[in-house]
Amino acid sequence: MDPDLEPYQVLDELGSGSFGVVYSAVSLKNSKHYAIKKIKCTNPENIEIALQEMWTLTRLTDHPNIVKMIECYLQNGGIHRVKHGEDDYLCLVEVCLKGKTYHQLPFSNSHNPCGKQLGPNIPHSQLNLWLVMEYCNGGTMNDYLLERDPDPETNARFMTQLSGAVSFLHNNNVVHRDLKPDNVLVCQPVNGDPPLVKIGDFGLSKICNASNLSHNTDINTYQMNSACGSDYFMAPEVFEGSYTAKADIFALGMIFCSMMERTTCYDKESNKLLLVTCITNGKENVPVGKALQDDPKLTFEVLKCGRNNRLKTLVQSMVAINPDERPAADELHKKLQDVVKRQPGWTVCVTSQRSSRGKRKRRYTVS
Repeated sequence: MDPDLEPYQVLDELGSGSFGVVYSAVSLKNSKHYAIKKIKCTNPENIEIALQEMWTLTRLTDHPNIVKMIECYLQNGGIHRVKHGEDDYLCLVEVCLKGKTYHQLPFSNSHNPCGKQLGPNIPHSQLNLWLVMEYCNGGTMNDYLLERDPDPETNARFMTQLSGAVSFLHNNNVVHRDLKPDNVLVCQPVNGDPPLVKIGDFGLSKICNASNLSHNTDINTYQMNSACGSDYFMAPEVFEGSYTAKADIFALGMIFCSMMERTTCYDKESNKLLLVTCITNGKENVPVGKALQDDPKLTFEVLKCGRNNRLKTLVQSMVAINPDERPAADELHKKLQDVVKRQPGWTVCVTSQRSSRGKRKRRYTVS
């Protein structure tokens, strides 16, 4: 990372991927810690994801359970701040629309809106976007939970915070589309207060603008058709390519199942254990949404070993194959606040039964 990215001093690398690298940094102005994403501009898809995250977060008001974006910088030989709607931002949008890398755009230096220092001789390694984000010292919720013993109070707290955050997003016409434990960050207050979870990674989010919503349409009926997200948390209709905001509710239901059960699978790509609930078919782990899409008659049932039947019923409704049977985010949050008053104690079992016709019927039970 360029050490001259004022006004920040880079400290450590927090993680990396195909999109780029995430660093921890400290502000030279206020001594606060931040997370800085360095996104490579050599791939239009990377730029599109970064701009979508920037656009979504800048239009949202502050919420305690949504990661906050502070500012954005563009490095194209020099480093300067980028704001939504300004020339540099529009130039990056054009990169996405034309499917070209940043330096391939046909601008001469005399009328280049993307910065005076842009030119054909700038190497790819110097074309980067920097997103300065709120720093969450507890890491991802995936790692935070797996590093600790199961705690019903933590589960209940995180579940209600997440449902409240999704309710806030949907009320602002934002569908996240990639909810999973690895995209939820944890802030551990230094004063000993309980931890907070914050939803991040809005690169695949969809803003359903008011112009796209008629007076008779709400976000739960607005149709999207870009199949995106993480397989283990995708709703059946997402695999089919036509879905609404209710896909976020399904993903949240799968998160709740994996949180409660502490069910995991090993991910070869990231070389880590992931909190997921899936269906095992021989040696293959099949996402629940994919299994339901392939076999709509499949019974996937969420049960309980404790006495909180209302919690079981609520989570069961969240992962219903029919999105119309899932609660809206507001309704979910209100119901969840009520039902988590009891401690849920859950284990996992998978049973197989025969149907009345004598054919073997798979019955997947999380109980």
